[in-house]
Amino acid sequence: MAGPGSRMSVYSNHSSAPRPVQPSAQLSTTTLLNALHSVWTNGQPYALESSTSLVVNTWVTSMVVGPDGRTGGTVDAELGRRAWEHARRRAEDGCVVLGSLHESTPSLLSPFLSSLPIAVPTTLYTALNAIRPFLYSVTPRNPSAAQHNGLAAVLNLNLEGELTGASLSLSSSGINVAKGLTDVPAEIGYRAFDVFYYLLASASATEKEFLNLQEPKAYALLKKTDTYTPPLYLPTADDAAAADDFRASLKEIGIKGAALRNMLSVVAAILKLGETMGFLVDEDVLENVCEEVADLLDLDTAVLTKKCDTMERQTLMAAIYEALVDWVIARANEAIRMELRNGGLANSSSGSDTENSGGILTPPPGDEGADTVNLTILDLPSITLGKAMALRTVFDDSTGINLEMKEDGVPSYHVGSSIVREMTDAVNDNAAELELPNSVATREREEVLDRRETLLEKVGVETEADSFLRRLIYPVDGEGVQLGKHGRFSLMNLLGSSRVWF
Repeated sequence: MAGPGSRMSVYSNHSSAPRPVQPSAQLSTTTLLNALHSVWTNGQPYALESSTSLVVNTWVTSMVVGPDGRTGGTVDAELGRRAWEHARRRAEDGCVVLGSLHESTPSLLSPFLSSLPIAVPTTLYTALNAIRPFLYSVTPRNPSAAQHNGLAAVLNLNLEGELTGASLSLSSSGINVAKGLTDVPAEIGYRAFDVFYYLLASASATEKEFLNLQEPKAYALLKKTDTYTPPLYLPTADDAAAADDFRASLKEIGIKGAALRNMLSVVAAILKLGETMGFLVDEDVLENVCEEVADLLDLDTAVLTKKCDTMERQTLMAAIYEALVDWVIARANEAIRMELRNGGLANSSSGSDTENSGGILTPPPGDEGADTVNLTILDLPSITLGKAMALRTVFDDSTGINLEMKEDGVPSYHVGSSIVREMTDAVNDNAAELELPNSVATREREEVLDRRETLLEKVGVETEADSFLRRLIYPVDGEGVQLGKHGRFSLMNLLGSSRVWF
């Protein structure tokens, strides 16, 4: 296989530390597989070239302590250091894409953040723990499968490489609500989003009474897979214990008291609204469920029974879920900002001292007007989307920095027709997520979003001015429905404005 080093390494020549990089001219599949087997057994990364590294991980390796003393899976700490060096020395935004090549890949976002040579706020890890149950579910191949289309940790650095800000955000493509909520495969081994099981496993007697919670098998959204517990091959996994940790994380980022009750009410309402899915629901059942859901959402029952049909209720259920996740992320980001403002940072997790690692214990004073750069760590679980992004970033000379280099006369090797064809197919398969103009998939996605926005507007005008649901639908006063926009990032804008590492 042809390595992309000849086309990409020109960006990082001056910021690259000496490193054994694999030859980029030709590499046979057998040689690559043998090399990957070797690095897997040793828990080490494999450098394809200066900006691309391969690591072999499964859910099993994520629970094993690696050679560097970390858990969570194998990551390339050297690539992270090089990305950090490049960002601060070149004053150029960087993006490290954590892609996936198979369905059993664990999330490497937390392990990779901990390997960076900077001091990362402890609240950032807490926030990831609080957000995780909303974005992950159990599948037969992965006990913690990501159901989002991109989750980014954005680290704001000054030109000394010191952390001045941090935040989390979802991509504008949002969450795969179908796989985790509305259309979970009706097969044993699958579960809906973890948050629903955590709610039922950890609810107090008061919460059970107030929310009228039942056993998991009583809910249509959960019972169709007949899977209510974590996989048996994880003997230490327990929903009740995980739910306690989840609630502790929520409390640490400020979601407690009335805020927690509001959040749990929405989660319970979504779970109950699943009883209205399908066209054969009894009229009395529909009326009773909608009345109960309306009470939890502080909404008029007629909005659900008279102003929304079956498909609209399903769309509303998914939309409210995404809006709730955006709200949790916003609260998490506020907690991270407060920790940074108060000067509380974790020590650099790289095992280096401050002088060698660039990590600091408190934010540098007087940086408000200083030049800064962003280093974005992007968790991208979609196999096909990650492939499309990588191929397009490396081989497409018609867009982005590749086009600029071509116009500036920077020489590059000719790309073979088979690679171009593979890249084109991968990009077309993910046209909507890549926001390709004039593509059928992009237009269809825009139509779906328009219908969703219209529905939310219809429901939003029926909410009380001080209701929690109204704050979810209208997160910014006076700016209408912002779902998929407010607090989100565009994948293509991110890639187009950053030096990309894989």
